[in-house]
Amino acid sequence: MKVLFITHYSTLYGANLSMLGLVENLRNRYEVDIIVLANCYGELIDTLSEKGIKYVVTPYYSWEEKIKKGVVAKLKIKAKQILNFFYFRCAYKKLKNDKFDIVHSNSSVIHIGDFLSRKFFVPHIWHLREFGKADYDLDYTYPMKQVAECYERATYCIVISEDMLAYYKKKFPRCRFIKIYNGIIPSPKIDRHGTQNKIEFCCVGLICEGKRQIDIIYAASRLLEKGKNKFHINFIGTGEISYIDYLKEIVNKSRLDEYISFLGHQNNVPELLEAMNIGIMASKREAFGRVTVEYMFASMPVIGTNSGDTKEIIKNGETGFLYEVGDSCELAEKMEYFLDNPTEIVVFGEKARKRAEENFSVKQNTDSCAKVYQTILINGGDCLKTQMRSVESYPN
Repeated sequence: MKVLFITHYSTLYGANLSMLGLVENLRNRYEVDIIVLANCYGELIDTLSEKGIKYVVTPYYSWEEKIKKGVVAKLKIKAKQILNFFYFRCAYKKLKNDKFDIVHSNSSVIHIGDFLSRKFFVPHIWHLREFGKADYDLDYTYPMKQVAECYERATYCIVISEDMLAYYKKKFPRCRFIKIYNGIIPSPKIDRHGTQNKIEFCCVGLICEGKRQIDIIYAASRLLEKGKNKFHINFIGTGEISYIDYLKEIVNKSRLDEYISFLGHQNNVPELLEAMNIGIMASKREAFGRVTVEYMFASMPVIGTNSGDTKEIIKNGETGFLYEVGDSCELAEKMEYFLDNPTEIVVFGEKARKRAEENFSVKQNTDSCAKVYQTILINGGDCLKTQMRSVESYPN
């Protein structure tokens, strides 16, 4: 079996890390021949090369973005749509000599997979890993009728949480959805017995308004106001420089420099987590929360928002705590619990590790995706009935 995976960027953040784990396991455990299509060079391509996974790089644009008002912004969107018309066909020319059995798009923000699956006349799996509007403030740049037609043509749309399933079912009720949780490669078990003088909290991931790191900063201020100062907070990740500078300014004005560090992008996050005690997921709505599971595999309790898939992953009062989005006072209370009860970090952390092992392993994820592939190949003829429309009429 040969599968074409398509990604929308080339850095090693959540969606690509999930894809890498899936691709490696499909290749090693199911002997699937894989080619990855990317729209630019970067860390992902370097990693694929190191692992001996074939790839093709050619430009193409997303069909979701933060839409700005004004004539110039509209013209830029139109220009990207016109360029996609040519880019999609360029990608097809580079790949046309390969005989794929399945096209697997790794994100909801790209639609080139819909085009290529019909050019190759093979089934299309669309892995929806983002909400779009709810988590990254992205809007579709094409009419919703056309968007719906594209999703409906997919053989299956894989969603990564119950919350996402409900979200997309409401928007696109005619699609064929399957829920498969993301899979994480388990990190070695960490012995967290013993107490520390200072509790290390961490927040890993893209630094942006939707991830609400600002609530963690406000929570730190509230802890200090209550005389709780035996803690340190580590932000690991990058984002827009202007927004990071804005957060740093708040930290400075609040006199929190001693308690909060911005570590930037790190390639050794699993190793860094060994020195951390508690993970925080402050995002307003996570589609899955890969980082949340990484915390749990590192035997760390997680304090997360009662929204998105975070509320599905965390067992409140057992593997961590949930709080309402934007409520820095409640977040501070959950942090304070572990400051006052440091021995509970080990108890919560062990339960978190067990839950991650039982529900969110890369093996389970790969086995579930492989079953979808097998179902498609067995029922290949029926799966293509929705893809009969002539691709040449496709209005990129």
